[in-house]
Amino acid sequence: MKANTTPAPASPAQPYHDQLPTGANFARWIRRLRKRLWFTLDAFAKAAHVSRTMIYYVEHRKRRPTLDMAARLSRACGLELRVMPLRRRAPRPPRRSAR
Repeated sequence: MKANTTPAPASPAQPYHDQLPTGANFARWIRRLRKRLWFTLDAFAKAAHVSRTMIYYVEHRKRRPTLDMAARLSRACGLELRVMPLRRRAPRPPRRSAR
């Protein structure tokens, strides 16, 4: 009887927990993480409750994920997506008139 040679999924590495990438880097990051965890597109789609095609589009930068989808993809990898509120700029002082 042959032993199962398929490696067990790895747990996410610490650098993935520290900060989630934004913008175009998210596509590259989610694909690398999916492969690191040994997820096929089909298995990842099932775990994230997203279509296989949509994951392909996100990974190849053909679609930008919504916040909800990014949260689903992150949760499927065992991570929690947190959204930080934007800082508001301090109001500018009024301009002096040139006299």
